[in-house]
Amino acid sequence: MGSRVVYRHNTYTNTIWANHGTETGGRWRGQRQFEIYDNTFSLTHGAAFPVFIGIRGGTGVIYNNKGTVTGGAFVGHFADLTYFRQTDFQRTYAPWGFCQGTNVWDGNQDGLGYPCLDQPGRGQGRLLSGFDPTPVGSPRQALAPIYAWNNTINGSVSKVLSHTAVVAEGRDFFHAVKPGYAAYQYPHPLVTSTSVPVSAAPTNLNLRALKP
Repeated sequence: MGSRVVYRHNTYTNTIWANHGTETGGRWRGQRQFEIYDNTFSLTHGAAFPVFIGIRGGTGVIYNNKGTVTGGAFVGHFADLTYFRQTDFQRTYAPWGFCQGTNVWDGNQDGLGYPCLDQPGRGQGRLLSGFDPTPVGSPRQALAPIYAWNNTINGSVSKVLSHTAVVAEGRDFFHAVKPGYAAYQYPHPLVTSTSVPVSAAPTNLNLRALKP
C-alpha cells in the first residue's frame, strides 16, 4: 500500500523478508521503497525457503545481510525479484489487469509491457486517486533501480535473481553500491535524543505465525 520501510539489525530464524507488489487482488498498490541491511538470516534444513528476501515491487537497497544454512544443501540465492502481473496469468488482478504489452496502466515500450506498473526498479510517478483509479493511463514512473551488494550465504557472496523478463539486470537492478547512498543514523536520533521523550525500543521480540 505504498509503504516505505527500513529493516536493519534484525535476526530472522526460519523465516524470510518479503513484500507485496501491485497484484494483491484489489485497488491497493505495492510497496514503494525499502532498505534492508545488516540483518542476519538463519535457515535450517527443511525450512523450505529457496531465498532469504522476496521482492515483488518498489525500489531500494539490499546490502550487508548475512545468511546461514545448516543441516542440508541450499540451492537458492539471497533475493528474488519477480512481478506477478507479468508472470502469473491465473488471476485477473483487477482493476489493473495483466502487463502483457497493451495494458493502459503500463509503459508498453516493448512487446512485454515494460515498464509495468510498480514493478521492481520503478519509483516516482503521476499520482492516481479514487477507488476507480484516475487519471486512467500509465503513471510514467521514473526508473529507480534496486541496488544489492555484499550479501552472503554461509560466507560466500550471493546475488539477486530476476524471475521475469521485464526486470533486467543492468537497468532495473544492479549488483553494486548505490551511488551517493548513505544509511540512516543508527541508533535513530529519536531513540537517543535527550530533548524528545520516547519509549524504549522493545528487546528480545519474537514474531510467531499462528497455525490455522
